[in-house]
Amino acid sequence: MTLGRTAFQLFTRLPLRVVGSSRETALAIASAAYRLARELCCSYYDATFLGLAELLGTRVVTAEGKVYKAFSGRTSLLLWVEEAIQ
Repeated sequence: MTLGRTAFQLFTRLPLRVVGSSRETALAIASAAYRLARELCCSYYDATFLGLAELLGTRVVTAEGKVYKAFSGRTSLLLWVEEAIQ
């Protein structure tokens, strides 16, 4: 088991209070984010937004050029802001 997988499993066992959602929903987002972070070789933070979009069946709209360039052509979950308003 990788160190990342071990850390993720320990994180999901923490008795954290989830506000505005269920623990199951939070774990589904966390699992999707972890998988995407590994697949896309990105931070867990960035993958959290993409994971949530994936679970909701939508895309993340961004105006941050650095983020868009980093993921451009690697996932369909991200949309440049100008493309979203056309």
